[in-house]
Amino acid sequence: VDVPIPAPGPDDVLVRIEFLAMREADFLQKSEDACAPAFIPISYIAEAQPRIQAYRRLAEVATQAQLEAIRKTWRDRFGAFPAAVSHLLALSELKLAAAARKISAIEVRDSKVMLSRGGDYILIGTKFPRLSAPTPVQRLVELSALVRSF
Repeated sequence: VDVPIPAPGPDDVLVRIEFLAMREADFLQKSEDACAPAFIPISYIAEAQPRIQAYRRLAEVATQAQLEAIRKTWRDRFGAFPAAVSHLLALSELKLAAAARKISAIEVRDSKVMLSRGGDYILIGTKFPRLSAPTPVQRLVELSALVRSF
């Protein structure tokens, strides 16, 4: 008997992407060629409590509409997004897309994309898909397109 696998929520999608720095301290230790920032910089939301609340709201996003509401609120309250915030929001969109496709994990290492669904890796033919874009930001766009293709 096949038991349906419940779709993961966006917050349930495990993400490990080597070319994204998820913390400001990590980003400062790496070169911009190797890593794209994906966090809320202190220069964008200076106070700790509102920054923590912003992360919490983002973690609770379950729909595209909720994500758009956060985008609008942040833009209105804190101003134009620095690159790190744009990438963080793109990562949230990636999680939404993965959850909608029942993808429970996204891992990228050495250009190799390892996606899992129901405990099994998703292969193209017999291989893991690979990213070919030259920059971290372009790789994030390529990864998003790949996930949406399933």
